[in-house]
Amino acid sequence: MSNSGRLLDYLGSGTHASRPSSLSIAADACGIYYETDTTNTFIWTGSAWSQVNGGGGGGSSTPGFPFPIRQGPTWGQSFTATTIAATFGVTPTSGDFLLAITLSNPAYSVGTPSGWTLWFSASGTSGQWNVYYKSSNGTESGFSAAMSGGSGNTNWVIQLVNFLGARTPDKHASASGGSALSMQAPALTSPTSGAGVVAVAFPTWNNGNLYPSKLIPLSPDANWVETTYDIPGGYGTFIAGYWMGKVGSQALGYPTFTVYLGTTSPTGICSISFSLT
Repeated sequence: MSNSGRLLDYLGSGTHASRPSSLSIAADACGIYYETDTTNTFIWTGSAWSQVNGGGGGGSSTPGFPFPIRQGPTWGQSFTATTIAATFGVTPTSGDFLLAITLSNPAYSVGTPSGWTLWFSASGTSGQWNVYYKSSNGTESGFSAAMSGGSGNTNWVIQLVNFLGARTPDKHASASGGSALSMQAPALTSPTSGAGVVAVAFPTWNNGNLYPSKLIPLSPDANWVETTYDIPGGYGTFIAGYWMGKVGSQALGYPTFTVYLGTTSPTGICSISFSLT
């Protein structure tokens, strides 16, 4: 005769916002909650909720990430356009946290769209990073920022993400590897416990133009999920690693990004890291 396993003590369903923050059940009991708006399923571990599946069309595809992504990342890219833009697949839900990450030719200035807040910037020969955020009012179709000044190709890329529910910007850091062909994403100083951490990297610029190279992420453990974006023509790969789990619940190693040369020209890397609660 086989032995029985854990007894199901709690079975619930509802929206993400309605999920209980904790359960008071016996140590040998099991709790399960299904989120009707994200289509994600969670199991109570005794101290925290653990996501056990990726979401459906409207939810997160990154199991274990501290909070679900409703849609995205959505990508945009141009070598010559003077407006940085990307469009959501569907209109965000009011109250959701929206995030836009742009990288562009540092010779140009990038404006802040109405209703968005510029969280931080990082500039150098490796390009101009801008990270924007806002709380959705339920009417946004996407992101659009005008570029001005400068000369030559504008060379920009954008990553647009719609997180489920309200989030708060936490810590950020940036670094440039110069002509180095490999660099680790910059570490954050004392991110808030429970925050989600993101690392982004991109090949450096050459006189306002991208080198035809790609990046390979080398994660220190299995707690990073990577998404990549190939610019048309093979000019670079935009890589974002999403921390799976909560800061402090496991060792927070940062991924190392290495350039795969598609040309004999020298190249380098720039990277940013940030956290959200």
